Amino acid sequence: MERLPREVALDIFSRLPITSLQRLKCVSKLWHSLAKDPHLLFMYKATHKNPSLILHCDLHEDHLYLIESDIHAHFDITLLKLDQPFKSVTPTFDILGSCNGFLCLSNSQSPDTLHVYNPLTNESTQLPNTNKNFSHQRVVLGLGFSSKTKEFKVVRTVYAYPPSRLMGIGYIGYGDSDTSLYTLGIDDSWRSQGKAVYWLDGQSPTALVNESLHWLTQAHKYRQFQNIVSFDLATEKFNTVEGPSCDSLKRNWYTLVELGGCLGAVVRTSYYGQLEVWVMKEYKVRESWSKDYAIRAYSPVGFNPDIELSERMQKRRFWKRTVRVVCLLRNGEILLEYGNQKLVCYDPTKDEFKELSFDGLPNCFESVALTLSLVSQKGVQNNNNNNIASVTN
Repeated sequence: MERLPREVALDIFSRLPITSLQRLKCVSKLWHSLAKDPHLLFMYKATHKNPSLILHCDLHEDHLYLIESDIHAHFDITLLKLDQPFKSVTPTFDILGSCNGFLCLSNSQSPDTLHVYNPLTNESTQLPNTNKNFSHQRVVLGLGFSSKTKEFKVVRTVYAYPPSRLMGIGYIGYGDSDTSLYTLGIDDSWRSQGKAVYWLDGQSPTALVNESLHWLTQAHKYRQFQNIVSFDLATEKFNTVEGPSCDSLKRNWYTLVELGGCLGAVVRTSYYGQLEVWVMKEYKVRESWSKDYAIRAYSPVGFNPDIELSERMQKRRFWKRTVRVVCLLRNGEILLEYGNQKLVCYDPTKDEFKELSFDGLPNCFESVALTLSLVSQKGVQNNNNNNIASVTN
């Protein structure tokens, strides 16, 4: 390896699993230098276009598992159980966002306890507590990165339930609210942005597209239709994004997802698991929405709708429904999660389903698509490190 031109050595390294790159840094000074070369990370992203998967199982005890293998190949899939360095502080947790190799985690018992975690480097940072909390509250969070400012940011909006709602008098909105921001490696405390402008639905998944976080607004019996709200991580401003003009979105609740760098809206059109997937080809251009996929109902082999789930997972499944779109794979297939227990690839060109089966898969889980990164938490804290910009652009 020492005799090879550096560009050839980098090309060889770029074809290895990224978990191997982490280990190769310990072999020699040369290999350490190659594994940390920013150009290698560019080459790796070009060679490995499929995201990895994080599986969160919280039935009796919270565990995280990593799937890094090439999912679209449908074979040779390996499952790695992660150490979870934050476990002593946060034994039970929820995954509230992911971005460029980092996860944002919240303590299930104390939502004000937050961690940013890199599962590849196994580094975790606990964020400071906020000074804005309510006795009865609902919290919405998101994690994102801005290449313009070269900063990772966590957005937190907290809503207080009014006394009338706590007494069961019906839906009349929320009482007080607050939106706060925290920039990793820069802020010592949260920066309050004032009262929330929108009532965001924290149960619906967050979509990170065009360096903006996207949520749906909260639906209720007086207003079933949901709007799309964006938060620009560079300007730190909320705005609205027009959704597709279709009757199915007006009649049904839907979820947002990132698909191939575009904003997607997934609509369940029947109780049997049929889905419509709409994609915005040109960001913030309403006319560019198109219905790219119509996924028919499907029941995986061995699927058990009555499987035991944790209370937290049962609540989240109500919003995500039985089938959920996880991500778009590089071969054009869509990765689906069925009932928190089955992973299935759907080929829209052949209208075929391929079930993924491998050793060690938990009985129940939630899956999160994640592009692994070797960026260190220390590198984030030293925000002048140019490697951050190189990895995330």
